[in-house]
Amino acid sequence: MPVIQVGPDRLVEVQSLVKAAIADAHAHGIYHWNDVYPSMEIFLEDIARGRLHALEEHGVILGFIVLTDAEEPAYEGFGWRERDGRPLELHRLTVHPEHHRKGIATRLMAFARRYAIDNGYTSLRFDTFSRNPRSLTLYSKLGIEQLPGKIFFPRENEEPYYCYEVLLGIRGSDPWADGDAPARSGHHDVKDR
Repeated sequence: MPVIQVGPDRLVEVQSLVKAAIADAHAHGIYHWNDVYPSMEIFLEDIARGRLHALEEHGVILGFIVLTDAEEPAYEGFGWRERDGRPLELHRLTVHPEHHRKGIATRLMAFARRYAIDNGYTSLRFDTFSRNPRSLTLYSKLGIEQLPGKIFFPRENEEPYYCYEVLLGIRGSDPWADGDAPARSGHHDVKDR
């Protein structure tokens, strides 16, 4: 299954996946995406800037992730471990509910790490909704530790978000420093910022 850069011709498919993911999350009591976030305007910008990457099979998008070096405003002033490097931020990791528990999110995370290394980034930074057990479990299974502290996105939700940072190639921070394969003890697919 290849990871592709999503073009504007796939926006309707992205929109359909997002609607399915939101409905599934709400059915499971996870309310961090709503009618404000993420908007299709955000995805259009992601596509225009080449930031939206998707795992597809037989021409169908199973899940996607946004990779960007533009700092999320809520991240400013957060206690990141790496201060002078070149971080790559991960946002909106999403898997279609019909494809949960097939390792799609794990593959997208591995892609993000490889992309970061290949393009000279020194760390991965991302956040997840504190009430999303799927993503919390995924990152734990991948060996990625939550950082102390929280951030908030009041436009989206009043609950906190937890932050994560992987210092690439650094044993103790990068769970894949000894190889590119993420932990495979269970498959978890999530929806994150």
